[in-house]
Amino acid sequence: MGDPARIIGPRLKAQRTARGLTMRDLAEASSLAFNTISLIERGKMSPTIATPHKLTSALGVRLAHFVAEGPPKQVVFLESSTRGQAQ
Repeated sequence: MGDPARIIGPRLKAQRTARGLTMRDLAEASSLAFNTISLIERGKMSPTIATPHKLTSALGVRLAHFVAEGPPKQVVFLESSTRGQAQ
């Protein structure tokens, strides 16, 4: 896995812009400083453990969106009675 700061930043920016949020909007929603959001997005800062939790809560995404290698995988749960029918 590469440098976490360089991986998390672009993913954070993608999630933020996909929701039409400015850095100020996200800072307010996550109770983080604007400068913190900016530094993370530019790969200049590795967030502490509490920071990604605040960001994922504000964006409504799972932590895996920021740290998993490759694109996040979609998980589908099926009732046991329909498992054999899924395609």
